[in-house]
Amino acid sequence: MKVGFAKVDITPRLGVEMAGFGPFVHRIARDLRDRLWARAMAASDGDRRWVLISAELVGVDAPIVRKVRELLAEWTSLAPAEVMCHATHTHSGPAVLSETIGWGEPDLPYLLRLPSLLAAAGREALGNLQDVTLSTATFPVNGVAYNREQDERPAYDDAMRDNWRPALPEHTDTAGRVICAAAAGRLTGFLAHYSCHPVVCCEQTHSLHGDYCGVAMHALEDEHPGAVGMFLQGAHADINTCVCHMPQAESMRALDVIAERFARGVRTGIGQAQPLAGDSVAAVSEELTIRRAGVSADDLRQRVRDNVQALLSDAAGDAGRDARMAAIGLTAARRSLARLEANGSLDEVSEAQALRLGEVLIFGLPLELFRGVGRHVQRAVGREPMLVLSNANGALGYAVTRRCYQEKGPRHYARDIVPRIHGSAAFREDLEDDLVDACVKLAGQIA
Repeated sequence: MKVGFAKVDITPRLGVEMAGFGPFVHRIARDLRDRLWARAMAASDGDRRWVLISAELVGVDAPIVRKVRELLAEWTSLAPAEVMCHATHTHSGPAVLSETIGWGEPDLPYLLRLPSLLAAAGREALGNLQDVTLSTATFPVNGVAYNREQDERPAYDDAMRDNWRPALPEHTDTAGRVICAAAAGRLTGFLAHYSCHPVVCCEQTHSLHGDYCGVAMHALEDEHPGAVGMFLQGAHADINTCVCHMPQAESMRALDVIAERFARGVRTGIGQAQPLAGDSVAAVSEELTIRRAGVSADDLRQRVRDNVQALLSDAAGDAGRDARMAAIGLTAARRSLARLEANGSLDEVSEAQALRLGEVLIFGLPLELFRGVGRHVQRAVGREPMLVLSNANGALGYAVTRRCYQEKGPRHYARDIVPRIHGSAAFREDLEDDLVDACVKLAGQIA
């Protein structure tokens, strides 16, 4: 089997808006902590090949993915199903999602250049194909994450202690998986898969970097000169780093600490990796219909009226959070109404994709998966090694578990608010089942 790696600098200029933490907070990149990278891995067995690109961005939406695939088809003749575009989901990079409202405004010159940079990483990885031996290991991850839906965020000083552990570790991933490639006894690259939001640095910070996972990859690449370390984000949507939403100084101190905790685990995995079976590769992709909860045109017109009233009645004017959130709700309702009147439905067509590397299965889904959804995929497919990736070939918002739909009371951020930030309506409560079914089908096709 041949595998190749590459990395391309995708750092924006200072002054662009950063991703996340709205509404309309105008969070600007003021300084550079680390450069941002698109890392790529190509694999070939002589008959088939594919490319996996992982970018240090909050997401890669469908227009970006489509252009990357068009370029790689032109340059290398790769089919769309042979290219997976993934984002690590760092919130300390530029805003790039064109459909989100109020959670960071993309910079047009950067956005127009981005697909060429991502595609260049894929092309370079194909050019670096060489015979390799593959190995894998699971590795422990301690002191990094807590489940923000099930647990309480620890105090800063507690989280900074090296012996800190979450109160409910069973609701986090306490292990990750590494896939290593070596040629002539030298590590040429590795994939590090783990599930946790890269949010050590949040709304009070203004530095560009890849967050804990990006800093860890830099450190490990320095330890293995010439190797490319790719972080792959798992089912992370309800899991945060143990430090988040802190001022700049505290966040930057925590960034180094938490990155080293994660790097320590990956380092252990690299040292303990055992040979992988299989010498073939494959790639498959299936159309995936993302179904939205039933909402009528009259409902949407009422939302328009309600949000107009909220927008105009906030005593703080456009400085008020209620007014700014109403602007999001108003825009989402208008978009949804136009889509419903044009198409008769708010459902949209996206994609589920699977790659196979020897015996390793890699599933890519276009949402941020709750941990329970990722676990459901693993149980249903029933094969290891398996990597389930969020933020692949799209950025449609949170895929919550069925349990979230059973909760009553105030609006649920992931279930109810995030769909509006993405300019649409909530998903149907059986979204989890649709995603699992899609992965099971792909597993059968790619075996």
